[in-house]
Amino acid sequence: MKKLIISAAIAAAGMLSFNMSAQDTAKMKEINEAQFLEKVFNYRNDSTDITLSRPAVVDFWAPWCAPCLRISPILDELAEKYGDKVDFYKMNIDENQQVAQDLRISSIPLVVFFPAGSHPFKGAVGVQPVEVYENAVKEMISQQAADTAE
Repeated sequence: MKKLIISAAIAAAGMLSFNMSAQDTAKMKEINEAQFLEKVFNYRNDSTDITLSRPAVVDFWAPWCAPCLRISPILDELAEKYGDKVDFYKMNIDENQQVAQDLRISSIPLVVFFPAGSHPFKGAVGVQPVEVYENAVKEMISQQAADTAE
């Protein structure tokens, strides 16, 4: 019986390391406060304008948040599908509490869509149907294409 339990534990550890390496290859990039300010939105400067050269999606999450874990594979799939046109980021609010406080993030998961140019950004709180996330990404790509065509 002990051998069976130990074998199961070793097998589970093997699956865990496989899952971890699969997550490491996902296109969602984990970012911290400094990277967020540099690559996405420097809300600390005097301007509130966001003028990204490329659209970005930021998933504000925490490891203890079950709904956050539910949408993670959805966002990973979108990152793989649209990662050549949109930057996909994840920010752990437990590790970046100042950003969460400054942006008044009170509910997670919160996925924010930052379009390129100076278009207003949108957010989706809670677990939404896949179409909500995908349509927001497609809209940002369309906006950027229209802006480029002008």
